[in-house]
Amino acid sequence: MRGRAVDPKIVGVILGGVIGAILIWGGVLEAFLLLLCIFGGWVIGKIVAGELDVVDLYQRYVSNRRKR
Repeated sequence: MRGRAVDPKIVGVILGGVIGAILIWGGVLEAFLLLLCIFGGWVIGKIVAGELDVVDLYQRYVSNRRKR
């Protein structure tokens, strides 16, 4: 029986949530910071999965800044 690979985005969200929960415990500001950690884990998961090209995003950002 073949095992199914876990989606890196899911792993990133879980790891971001766990690390955020460990570092921050309780309160509204802390909950917001936890969401930021989860979002960061999701972004890292997308990068690992190859669904987000950081170099392309950076090049678009730099080219848009030069147009101003």
